Amino acid sequence: MFAPLVYTQAKTCCWNSSTAQMATIIMDYAQKQEAGQCVTPTPFRSESGGYQRWAAHAASLGQAAAWKAWSEDESCPQRDVAEDRVAPADATAWCSR
Repeated sequence: MFAPLVYTQAKTCCWNSSTAQMATIIMDYAQKQEAGQCVTPTPFRSESGGYQRWAAHAASLGQAAAWKAWSEDESCPQRDVAEDRVAPADATAWCSR
């Protein structure tokens, strides 16, 4: 769920004010998505709807206030990227673990 992103093509890389509580929400989403099956979790990143998938999950857990909106916490030339690009990774396939 925390896949490597291409820094110059991912506004998530400029977001330094996320919290441990947000990470817990992201992990919970991945665990529920997998639900006892071998399903590769959706990578956490900005999508065409921004971070709505995870904000909605936070709300479904009664933790809407814990989800912080994206902010440009450092100089971010890629701020207008609509969908973050996931970097290729040389890793073991998820279902092979």
